[in-house]
Amino acid sequence: MLMRRFCLLFLILISSLATAEKWALLVGINNYPNDISPLRFCVADVVAFRDALVNVAGFKEDQIYLNYL
Repeated sequence: MLMRRFCLLFLILISSLATAEKWALLVGINNYPNDISPLRFCVADVVAFRDALVNVAGFKEDQIYLNYL
């Protein structure tokens, strides 16, 4: 009985993941105030990660929020 409940719960979880909307918030900061040295590739990494989410993971481009400084 316990195994049957587990299997049913697993199937419900898998089906909900297949129909769930995917959202992402990506933040890249190259320039920090005060004594922290600026970074060079954080913004480029965030843009590349957005492209991978759209092209590989099936995210909709309008459901990815990009914020960078």
